[in-house]
Amino acid sequence: MKKTVPAPSGRRPPRSAADPSPPESGRPPKALVVLQAARRVFFRHGFSAATTDMIQREAGVSKSTLYVHFRNKEGLFSAVIRSECRRQIDGARLRSAGGQTVRARLTNLARAYLGILMKAETVALYRIVLEVSTVFPHLAELFYDSGPRAVYEAIEEILVAAIRNGELKRPRGGTRPAAQLFAAMVRGEPYLDHVLFPWKKPPREELEAWVRLAVDSFLSACAAQK
Repeated sequence: MKKTVPAPSGRRPPRSAADPSPPESGRPPKALVVLQAARRVFFRHGFSAATTDMIQREAGVSKSTLYVHFRNKEGLFSAVIRSECRRQIDGARLRSAGGQTVRARLTNLARAYLGILMKAETVALYRIVLEVSTVFPHLAELFYDSGPRAVYEAIEEILVAAIRNGELKRPRGGTRPAAQLFAAMVRGEPYLDHVLFPWKKPPREELEAWVRLAVDSFLSACAAQK
């Protein structure tokens, strides 16, 4: 039986919210046109105010063409979630090459993760997901599985390698909660400040100082005894 990691308190265990639609590379050209139009419309109007008519006009396609590729507005937003999360995470290259120290790997990942979080598209998508989460909880689960979960997996990969080579001691609660804790430390105040005040742009040196603090604090608690 597959072992599952307990979900954080207050959140349902994530289901396998597999989107039956193919990744962008496997979509027909017309479907990609509709998907990009949907992204622009959702980011401009949010989920509730957006309509398939708006997306159809933005894409310059017929209604029948839109529905050939996407079942409904919910299906369109599912595809936007998956596409946007994949684009941001793949672009950030969270998984660094082996051979580096755990400090270097965590520092590089923390910089990349903060870079994702500071993007206007990330904040916009997060706000829309919050808007729909009570009515369409599976869309929130899809966002979690496509975004945060992928980040946790990348962190956990670093921790497992560092434990194996003796750089870190095994966390008492397991590597997944430790990965989630590190991600929360990295997000911290910079992300909260950015979500609440998106017009503010924190200086690069301020973000670098936060990354160093998060990495130092985490490693001081988890470093193996020499």
